[in-house]
Amino acid sequence: MILARHYFAWTPLWFRPILLLAIMVTFSPNAHAFASAHSEDASSFADFNGALRFNAGYAHFNSGPNRYLQIDDTDRFMTTSVVRFISVGTIADRMDFELDAFGVFGSVPVAAGTAMTHAGLTRSTYRTRHLSSGTYQQSVFNGYGLDRAFIRITGERTNLSLGRMPINYSIASLFAVNDFFAPFSATSINTVYKPGVDSAKLAIRTGDLSGIELVAAMGHDRRHSETDNVSARHSAVLLYAHRLAGPVDLGLTLGRLATKWMMGVSAQGDIGPISFYTEGHFAYSDGTDRGLRKIQNAEETTPAVQGTAGLRWMTDWRQLTVSMEYAYLSNGVSVKDYGRRYEALAQHPDEFPYVGTQYGGIAASLALHPL
Repeated sequence: MILARHYFAWTPLWFRPILLLAIMVTFSPNAHAFASAHSEDASSFADFNGALRFNAGYAHFNSGPNRYLQIDDTDRFMTTSVVRFISVGTIADRMDFELDAFGVFGSVPVAAGTAMTHAGLTRSTYRTRHLSSGTYQQSVFNGYGLDRAFIRITGERTNLSLGRMPINYSIASLFAVNDFFAPFSATSINTVYKPGVDSAKLAIRTGDLSGIELVAAMGHDRRHSETDNVSARHSAVLLYAHRLAGPVDLGLTLGRLATKWMMGVSAQGDIGPISFYTEGHFAYSDGTDRGLRKIQNAEETTPAVQGTAGLRWMTDWRQLTVSMEYAYLSNGVSVKDYGRRYEALAQHPDEFPYVGTQYGGIAASLALHPL
């Protein structure tokens, strides 16, 4: 990776994305398990896989001091390398597991925000710090840990999952306002692996086209940065229900997050090759986030409304997908108050990674090689 970084540094800026594209097309083998094991009676087995991801980017920052973004120079070449060990399998009849361990290293300036996120940088109220370790000094990061580690017990109409697992009730592509656990930013590049949170989930299939889920995520009290104490007050309990009503899939989410009570809704459907979707939630503070609201000069009794709506077009050719979205966040701030909002997010990392009030975006993706 060091040699690659030096090589890229000496190539013209316009040529770097072309070179990366050529490398990905040339060296893109099919994914398959490199090892497996099973019991003599075949009642249990385990597949072992690996993944290596290298992200590179170039950023130019406006010159001038900025104590919120911590910009230390005007040009920065960014690299992130993530190695994963993944194992999935069955422990016993109706009981399976998934394990995802990672190691990561690279150089990403703080000013890059959430563009080059990875498992080692994930900070959530619902993830204990004892399952990962890392250092971040002068934009250079290295670390390791567990991103997922859970078992799932499956019944006729129910399944129970326990451990560190990904949980997401958002249907949006960019501004996932109903993603309450370790959410991605709209500018995140590496979104292949959704970070897991320490939780328990009970899923019940109530019909062929409907179901409900009950989720409890373990929270931690981090008012003092050196502590990582389990806190019932900062934990979350959510009830999610969904049903297909004609051509539209409807969802409802109710419950309590680390610092607020909330109710969310979602709807999605298809009109020919075009998919439409919308989601949002209404949240009311329980009074435990006074520090964040004080930084933003917000009233404690002010409710928050966040919503997004979008269109998605997908083709069969290399899974080409184009999405357009608009989002509104009532608890966002104007441009002149961005610094204050950044400071608030730094103290409450489980908040959504957005600082403004209105957002619009368009995204396109293309699969260069099938996995």
